[in-house]
Amino acid sequence: MNKENYTAFSGDRSISVAQAVAQARAEKKPLVGLIGVVAPIEIVLAAGCIPLTLTAQAEDWNLSAAPMEEGHEPEVRSLFRQALAGEFADCDLLIIPSTSDGYRFLYQYLKEMKRQGRGEQIPPLFAFDFLFGRADAVRSYSKQVAQGLLDRLTSLTGKPISKTDLQSAIHETNRVRQQCQRLAALRYEGLISGQDAHRALRAGACQTPSRYADALENWLAELSSTTGSSTHPDTGPETHPDTGPNLRPRLLLISAVPLYHDVLHAIAEHSGALVISEDDDWGARRASPQIPLDDDPLEALFAHTYQYACSPRMLRAEREAWVIAQMQSTKVDGVVFYIPPSDQSFGWRYPDLKAQATACGLPSCLLRDEVLDPESHTWIAEKIRLFLSLSLSQFVMQNQTPTQTKAPDHTTPPTNSGAGS
Repeated sequence: MNKENYTAFSGDRSISVAQAVAQARAEKKPLVGLIGVVAPIEIVLAAGCIPLTLTAQAEDWNLSAAPMEEGHEPEVRSLFRQALAGEFADCDLLIIPSTSDGYRFLYQYLKEMKRQGRGEQIPPLFAFDFLFGRADAVRSYSKQVAQGLLDRLTSLTGKPISKTDLQSAIHETNRVRQQCQRLAALRYEGLISGQDAHRALRAGACQTPSRYADALENWLAELSSTTGSSTHPDTGPETHPDTGPNLRPRLLLISAVPLYHDVLHAIAEHSGALVISEDDDWGARRASPQIPLDDDPLEALFAHTYQYACSPRMLRAEREAWVIAQMQSTKVDGVVFYIPPSDQSFGWRYPDLKAQATACGLPSCLLRDEVLDPESHTWIAEKIRLFLSLSLSQFVMQNQTPTQTKAPDHTTPPTNSGAGS
């Protein structure tokens, strides 16, 4: 991979953020920060603003974010700490959805900091209180929320948003979806490491859709001529332990929390696996179907958000339909569930999803330690290796006899003192 293409996906968010800020200033357009993936970026683009999705930093996982208490998720504490420190100060507006308890707390804490006079560097806030219920009253309310965002952005730019503006923005983001679908196909064939793929998908958060689609298209064109090993500009191909990508067990990661880092991917793949998909807002779910360019683009955008904007508030059956489809794929050999101690809701869904994996003939493994804690890495790697060793022989047999039933579940409970309960 050449250095130019690698830089786009290197994980150095500061480069992309600086580019977004410079673009907004050069084009004299408002810079709009977004938290999460639910608030439609198309509306921001249609309004003539530069969107910048703001993410937590993995290295912040145990830093103090006072006055926010330590009991909040590492992601939320990192975002709060950054906002309070002025790292989002270049934004003319900060959109925060209400699609998780953590994001609700983030909005309330930032608003309280402003009330107390301690939020001088916090941008103006907009609460995107989108609800996923199917009742007519709920849908009507969510449409009002979307319209409220349209109105707020119009007041920011002084420019009404037309149907043509929305269609143009949807066309721009559909290019991203198309490239993400191409990337997903390469992953299913074992032609790219999960760590590189997830890093590339996350890179879209800090770039405008057109720039990101171009970078991703160039990168995929380069990948199509390689053998599938992970490549880096300075070190060349990175060979994973003992096996090529097409011989390693292919895992589906199901995480209780957003994976705004590639730590778990790195541990899993250096333990001998290949991550080909993850149930993650910044991962494989980005390869959603394209939004139709019909006569009512706002309604089409609204429907797409309802069905594909992954969120804890999303209707359970609709969110899990994607997961089950991944489990039923013949490309997946095993499932790794990641439920860190900070999880407050996903654990209730785990038994049913584990049972679904078993019904699909897939072995599964549960990780409960905080993957961002370096002290947990050895234990997590050992557990993944144990999981792979117990299922690897069966995996090899499957490659020889495709009709063989998949291995049973080999999940073992964590026994070290640092494991979450």
